[in-house]
Amino acid sequence: MIENRDTPFLRNKVYLFLVLAVIGTTLFSWFNLNSLLIMLLIVCRLVDGRRPLHRVRMAFTNKYFLAYLAIFLIEAMGLLYTHDLYTAYKHVESKATLVAIPFLFCSGAFTDRKGYRQFLWGYCLLLAGTGLFCLAVAGYRYGQTGNTDVFFYHPLTEVIGVNAVFFSEYVVIALLLLLSPAAAPMGGSAKGGAGVDDGRTRRVRAGGGGGRREKRQARTARLRAGLIVFFSGLMILLASKLLLVMLVIIFLFNLGMRARVRLTAWAILGLTVLVVLVTGVLALTRNPVEERYQDMFRNDWQYGGSIHFSSDAVFSGVQLRLLMWRFADEILDEQHAWLIGVSAGDSQRLLDEKYRAANMPFVSLGYNFHNQFIEILVRSGILGLCVFLAALGMLVELTRRTGTMEAWFVLLSMVLLAMTESTLEMQHTLFAFCFFPLMVARRLTRSSGSLRGSWRRREAHGS
Repeated sequence: MIENRDTPFLRNKVYLFLVLAVIGTTLFSWFNLNSLLIMLLIVCRLVDGRRPLHRVRMAFTNKYFLAYLAIFLIEAMGLLYTHDLYTAYKHVESKATLVAIPFLFCSGAFTDRKGYRQFLWGYCLLLAGTGLFCLAVAGYRYGQTGNTDVFFYHPLTEVIGVNAVFFSEYVVIALLLLLSPAAAPMGGSAKGGAGVDDGRTRRVRAGGGGGRREKRQARTARLRAGLIVFFSGLMILLASKLLLVMLVIIFLFNLGMRARVRLTAWAILGLTVLVVLVTGVLALTRNPVEERYQDMFRNDWQYGGSIHFSSDAVFSGVQLRLLMWRFADEILDEQHAWLIGVSAGDSQRLLDEKYRAANMPFVSLGYNFHNQFIEILVRSGILGLCVFLAALGMLVELTRRTGTMEAWFVLLSMVLLAMTESTLEMQHTLFAFCFFPLMVARRLTRSSGSLRGSWRRREAHGS
């Protein structure tokens, strides 16, 4: 097969650096530079191996690329019937990531085991550096104001221009990667926290290189443990309730598979208890994010039948979402747009009109539906929602073929977040949705768009 002669894209260190630079500019919300870097990556992908037409042909015969492309096209279809062509075009333009990022993965071999490990550590260190930067700025602001709010939730990440919940998604993915076998130190004994001690390792030790290898493994193990603890603490400060619950589930799942992740049961159990206890303290004591947890105990149905609110009405996050979703139903009914939607150019304007009619001035204009499924339904109708669900079904099928814990949890976190946020409307989560489900799948074949089984077998044996 042609792909057998295809050198994995990330084997080139320059390309690996470019991929990390794209993630870095996404996290820091440098979107103009981010767009230029993505275009540069596409050019590099096309000229890699000097077979641009072959790259295009491989992508357009890959069902996973076509799944992402279909989501983009259903958004672009709104250009045909929108009342605000400019706004609709800007929305379509912002969705180009749905085509560009999957093209990188689906146009040839993207990475091998070594490249994946290098990306894993590069990504985790990049994210840790970003988190430390946020904490350093928060510390400076605390010194100026004495206000502890700067260490929690949105104030913590506003310096990089990213929603705290969206940043939490990146942190959860980093934890999943660190808990995967790919992050475990190579060689050594499973009991000691390393990988499988094979014959090759024993020969290296016999030749006098075992000491250096063991020191390197020990450094890797310490770095891994430190990053897991740091990211767990960062998740608590970011205070995303949904993703904190998922984090506890991830730790409990790994508790039953501790041999797989080369961590002791006490280490995983300790992390789980720490996250639960600290989250409980935040929920039950006076602190800057107490209000977020108390939202869960409010009567979320008290405004269920109202259509006009007093200026001093107080809404929880759940109440606001329920109202937004009710407005979505009203918009589709009034516009007779259940089949193809009202287009991306008109949906936000119609929602803003609902806010004003309900006397909700405290909700800033541009506040979207906070649910990607509802967002697509209003913009592209039942037709668009069916396309989106079909694309998710393709990703479920890809994840099933991958067969790894991190692949399932990455996809699950994407789907859960899409139920409470319009994840394709911001570059941070749009990029994550396009990049990480394909990255954890590693390598796609040209003909069927499925995983190479040999990769799963070799990873299972730690080779």
